[in-house]
Amino acid sequence: FLRTCRNLFKMWSTDGYQVLLSVYNAEENIKMCLDSLDSSLEGHRWTLLIGDDASTDNTLLEIQEYIPNSSAQNVHLFNFNKADTVGQAKNRLIKECFNYKDDYPAILMMDADDQMTKERPKMLETAKKHNAPYVVGCWQAMRKMQQGEAWVRSTMKTSGKAATSLQFGPWATLFHHSLLPKDGRFFPDAKTANYGYEDLLAWNHLKYIKNISPIAHSADSSPVHVYYVYDESESHTKNTKKTNLMRNSYWGIRDMIIDKRDIYKNPPSENEVEVWMNKYTARKSAEKKPPHPLESKRPI
Repeated sequence: FLRTCRNLFKMWSTDGYQVLLSVYNAEENIKMCLDSLDSSLEGHRWTLLIGDDASTDNTLLEIQEYIPNSSAQNVHLFNFNKADTVGQAKNRLIKECFNYKDDYPAILMMDADDQMTKERPKMLETAKKHNAPYVVGCWQAMRKMQQGEAWVRSTMKTSGKAATSLQFGPWATLFHHSLLPKDGRFFPDAKTANYGYEDLLAWNHLKYIKNISPIAHSADSSPVHVYYVYDESESHTKNTKKTNLMRNSYWGIRDMIIDKRDIYKNPPSENEVEVWMNKYTARKSAEKKPPHPLESKRPI
């Protein structure tokens, strides 16, 4: 018991941040993302881990131009082979973070086409206050109503609502490294769990299988992240068939997790996913069209 108490006391004894940035063909937006990291983490101790998932555009050139001017104490660039799934791509970088955990225990995950805000590193104060390994902040989504128009805010989720509904992406979180598995397998990496919302499935796994829920950041309505909704992205597509598969598979697999299925130890087969999707859609068909996990009522 005393050893456990000592370990808890030491959880946030160091203030360093690691930013984990997995990238793939992000040439158009990576500079905006990297600039937001420097702006947000100015004055803090931080290190940047970038995992390139075999980009075929000029993403690496943009990153190499940025590295000499970064305010990070160190920038580590990993050139990976193309991952089989998004979950696998993210997990490979998570595994690397343990090499730097002693000096940089706070883990900030990031997407290459979004922006971090200055509020994000302040989540560490919430983590310290509650001695919590897992904090979620407020986030806002931006989209263009018409092609060529300016970006406008379409959604904002407060930290309290995000935490209770598990509606957020990795970009709105702060983790202590001790919550992450040392083998890096934090997100489900099976193809049947990677139809577009592997991150949401990870939060549900933490809650319903491991009994771990996030603490809401104390700044309830100050965004820690700006999330840009791009046409034809992984989680937004105009292909109706693909959209329905993504939506329904997520809700079906989520029901499996709530029913205590550990999809990491026992990944579902395609047939099982279809069965649970059908259960979900049958239950919802009398009510309304199954919701999109990223729309205003149930966004990440």
